[in-house]
Amino acid sequence: MQTICIYCGSSDKIEQKFLDAAYEMGQIIANRGYTMTFGGGKTGLMGMAANGC
Repeated sequence: MQTICIYCGSSDKIEQKFLDAAYEMGQIIANRGYTMTFGGGKTGLMGMAANGC
């Protein structure tokens, strides 16, 4: 199993289009069978990527 590490913000003051893109990125990572490592936050881009994954 391969792991992808992402670095992104946890601010909730960001445009929806960026939150949507982070969610989609998480989905792509998961759908391709990778594990995602990140800062562990539940908000902002970090949280959306985790939710997508």
